[in-house]
Amino acid sequence: EYYLHDIIDFQVIDKNLGSLGKIVCYHTESAQTLLEMEYKSHGILIPVTDEVVLDADHTNKILNVNLPNGLLEVYLEDTNKQEED
Repeated sequence: EYYLHDIIDFQVIDKNLGSLGKIVCYHTESAQTLLEMEYKSHGILIPVTDEVVLDADHTNKILNVNLPNGLLEVYLEDTNKQEED
């Protein structure tokens, strides 16, 4: 279990991709609570669901996740398109 404010600065470790980045903030304004992770100078929004956020290791400040396939690519592709325009 965790409180959203407690996991700011936790390192995000994906089940398949390994270490990705740190949690910088969270968003509760919409129907879906989202965590924002800094990844390669991009803000990546991670949905807070049982399927995605697996557990929080408070001792080591690690958030274990299983990101949906293609989530990172959506944010990186969007940036590449903006740079091309």
